Amino acid sequence: MKKPQQNEPRLAAICVADLHLSSRPPAARSVETDWLRVQAGYLEQLRRLVVSPVGEQRVPVLCAGDIFDRWSSGPDVINMALAHLPHMHSVYGNHDLPNHDPKQLKRSAWWTLVKAGKVTPLEPDIPVEVSGGGTILRLHGFPFGSKVRPLREPHDLALEVAVVHAFIWTKATGYAGAPSDQHRNRWLNRLAGYDAAFFGDNHKPFAFVPKEGDGPTLCNL
Repeated sequence: MKKPQQNEPRLAAICVADLHLSSRPPAARSVETDWLRVQAGYLEQLRRLVVSPVGEQRVPVLCAGDIFDRWSSGPDVINMALAHLPHMHSVYGNHDLPNHDPKQLKRSAWWTLVKAGKVTPLEPDIPVEVSGGGTILRLHGFPFGSKVRPLREPHDLALEVAVVHAFIWTKATGYAGAPSDQHRNRWLNRLAGYDAAFFGDNHKPFAFVPKEGDGPTLCNL
C-alpha cells in the first residue's frame, strides 16, 4: 500500500504558530490603541478560512505552540481568544508554560482553552487522527521540551504529521552561534517516518522539501 495520492492539490489543514496573544502590543505595533481588537481581527481571518457560514469547521487547524505571549494572560486576552479562535489541535510552547515546567501546565491560560474545548492537546506517543479535505492525518505532538523521535511504524493510508515547538534554523533563518544540533538537516534524522513536520519557536518562516526518501517536508511557521 502507498500513501494517499491526490491528482489535484486540496487543502488538508491550516497550520499556525507563535500567535503570542497579549493585552499590550509589542514595540513594533506600539501605535495600536486597541490591541485586543486588532488581534481579534486576525483571528477572525483565520476563522473565516476554516469555518463555513453555518459554523462547520472545514479543515483542522494545527498550532505549533505559543498561543499566548504569557502563560498567565488575563481574562481580557483569554476571553478574546475564546470568542474568535476556531478550534485548534495544538502543542504548548515555552510562553504557554508556567516557569517552563510541564507539571504546572494546568495553571496556564493555554489550559483554559483546553478546558473550554477550543484546543485539543497534542502529546508525544498519543497520535490524534483527523480528516481534512478527504485526507486522513495522524497528528503527533511534541510540545516544548519534548524529545522528538523517529516514527517506527507509519501508517500507509494516512499522512503522518509532527507538530513541534522547538528551534529549527537554516543559514538564512538562524543567528550567529545557533546550536548545530537544531539545524534543519539534523532534524531530518529525528523525524524519519513522518511525511511532514510543522515547527513553532523561530519566528522566521521557511519551508524545505527534501529529495524523496531523505525525510519529511519541514515547515517553520
